[in-house]
Amino acid sequence: MGAEGTLGRAICIAVLACLCGGVSSEAFAAVAFTFNPIIRDFHQTQTDFEILDFGAQTPAAYFANDQTNKIEKGIVGPIGSSLGVNGLPVYSSIREPGFYNTVSSASSLAQWFADIPGTNVQVPNVALPFTDNGDGTYSYNNPNFFPIDGQGFGNEGNAHNQHFTAQIHQLFTYAPGENFSIISDDDSWVFINHKLVIDAGGIHGTLGGTINLDTLALAAGGVYDMDIFFADRNRYGAAMIMTTNFVPVPEPGAMSLILGTFLLGLARRK
Repeated sequence: MGAEGTLGRAICIAVLACLCGGVSSEAFAAVAFTFNPIIRDFHQTQTDFEILDFGAQTPAAYFANDQTNKIEKGIVGPIGSSLGVNGLPVYSSIREPGFYNTVSSASSLAQWFADIPGTNVQVPNVALPFTDNGDGTYSYNNPNFFPIDGQGFGNEGNAHNQHFTAQIHQLFTYAPGENFSIISDDDSWVFINHKLVIDAGGIHGTLGGTINLDTLALAAGGVYDMDIFFADRNRYGAAMIMTTNFVPVPEPGAMSLILGTFLLGLARRK
């Protein structure tokens, strides 16, 4: 892991130990770091959402290819495709032969990760804590990913609020031997250094991929962007499972807050 990630985690543990009256750091070591996504909630009637009912309404082409168990590759282009100038995925209409296109247009995809009053609403304060697995890896493992139940536009008569997107931006310091994996239900895409490295798009069950960062021609010690995009578009389950062996670089503001809290805790104990 990078020096910034090691320092940030060490300070976090120290802060908690101080403010909790000297509780041992082992009590907090399980939580290594947290992703704080931008979550946008949509109505279930939104274009590209709830377009499959797995009955008479579902296009025959979807069933013909059994896309419930396959990734719909190419929604945001082939592996290696770049993010747009706005830092968001760029739509592509090209699919593998026989695949049904579940995203109607570039304009509809553009709505997924942009603030559009009346079409979507941000739901704040969602945190995805990664657990230290004790073997050099860290994971966020949520096979029932329903972080905004009863919020935003509400559940709209469903057991859960299952019509939302998530957008995550992190920095990390590359070191040889690092990797990242994601499993999702439904769509997920991972971009590193603004290039698509994992494509798990489509309305499907728990499917995903892994990227070995050594294959990306990154410079050791360099700081790079990682962007993750997710959508839950159907009311038949939702999952978000991520595993990695590196710790992201804390944001400068977050580091200042952590350090300030750490010093305050020290002062209170004197």
